[in-house]
Amino acid sequence: MPTIVREDHDNMNATITLSIPVSDYQPAFKAKLNEYKKTAHMKGFRKGKTPFSVIRKMYGKGTLVDLINKMVGEELDKYIKAENLDLLGNPIPAENQESYEFETKDLEDFNFKFDIGIAPAFEVTGLDGTTFNYHNAIIPDSMVQGDLENAQKQLGTQGPVEDEIQDEDVIKVQADELLAEGGIKEDGFANEFSVSYNLLTDEGKAAFAGKKKGDLVQFDIFNLEAGKDDAFVRKYFLDVNEDAEDNPEIGNMFQGLITEVTRVIPAEMNQEFFDKYMGPGKVSSEEELMEELKSRTKMYFDRQADSFLFRDIKEHLEAENKLEFPQEFLKRWMVASGNLPKGKTADEEIGNLTEGLTWTLIRGKLAKRFEITVTEVEIKQRLRMQLIQMFGGQDFGAMLDDYVNKMYEEEQQYHNAYTQVLSDKLFNSMKEVVTLNKVDITTEELEKLVAEENAKNQPPAAEIAAEAATAETSEEGIEEAEIVE
Repeated sequence: MPTIVREDHDNMNATITLSIPVSDYQPAFKAKLNEYKKTAHMKGFRKGKTPFSVIRKMYGKGTLVDLINKMVGEELDKYIKAENLDLLGNPIPAENQESYEFETKDLEDFNFKFDIGIAPAFEVTGLDGTTFNYHNAIIPDSMVQGDLENAQKQLGTQGPVEDEIQDEDVIKVQADELLAEGGIKEDGFANEFSVSYNLLTDEGKAAFAGKKKGDLVQFDIFNLEAGKDDAFVRKYFLDVNEDAEDNPEIGNMFQGLITEVTRVIPAEMNQEFFDKYMGPGKVSSEEELMEELKSRTKMYFDRQADSFLFRDIKEHLEAENKLEFPQEFLKRWMVASGNLPKGKTADEEIGNLTEGLTWTLIRGKLAKRFEITVTEVEIKQRLRMQLIQMFGGQDFGAMLDDYVNKMYEEEQQYHNAYTQVLSDKLFNSMKEVVTLNKVDITTEELEKLVAEENAKNQPPAAEIAAEAATAETSEEGIEEAEIVE
């Protein structure tokens, strides 16, 4: 039977030698070739009568390599689980591995050497009772009132008004080109168009301020709406065909008759509005609505504060738990496994990899301590929430089930959702055992901190490699191992 001998070089590096004698694989090898012989239909031979030597010549090497690969993977997997080895990445062929030709006529014993990297043994320190600052956002009533007013406008109705123009009104103007010395230009440009008051330039706002339907106003049409160039004005305000052969000259000054002013009329503060905005029966008064809005706003900023707390705890634990890694092994593993970012060298990326590995291992230890598990239902719920957000908050019910199941089967989608659920559960558990020093902060200050944090560069490739380095010898095991051909 196959045997494995382990040689420890230090507490992080070892070489395991797997020996497979001919007697362990020859029966299976011959049996597989006999299967080919029974079904082979080759020119010059009747079906099933092709000589074994011909079958061996045609299919032998590929069959032998596949068989040995499978045996190596199974034996390594059994050994790693039996020895309860906590490895980093997969075993990789040793640099002094003997080269085999896999001759099928004269079968031979095989000896395969694999280098392994062993995860450091440690217990997480620096968590229980440690004090961390917590950004406690103070929600001003003016913010909640602003949200409420916006909601009233969103659920309001739009209609014509007769009073003076206000900030967000839409103004329809019948504009006529003026002569340089004043007065409407005969055969000059004329057109009717609409503009929003809040989009006007300062000069435009000054011209329309205090005006109402039926009033006359003079303005520089090329300096009317902020951020619009001459081409926009000619096309959308004056309906000039720029494809025409002639390119008419247009004066700047126009006189406009305000033919209509429309405004969003905010929804009335009544039960119908409460039900539309918050859901049927959720609130029944303006006071209850304000409290609910304030609570939701507070929850939003608390989530931002939680992200900072998680970052602070993570950085603290990484600093408190300095881990050593088999760096030379990991450099070779990055190359052999395809986890080296394109355009980078192993020497350049080893720092990012070990930094990511440190947190990955700490997280794994804490997940075991807090007995955190992640179920299929939880992963699919997270994937579903991602889809609902993509669809603007709408849940299309059973129609999403197929999408969720497909995402669940995609390795990267599954992995991302799994990690998110695990991280959320881990954070909640860590939050219960640390001490929080609540520091009051304005919402503006917190939003600024969030923007600064988001602007920082992140090393996603290194994080993915770190996850892979601790996942490849997980419960799924090693189905096949790469051997030297």
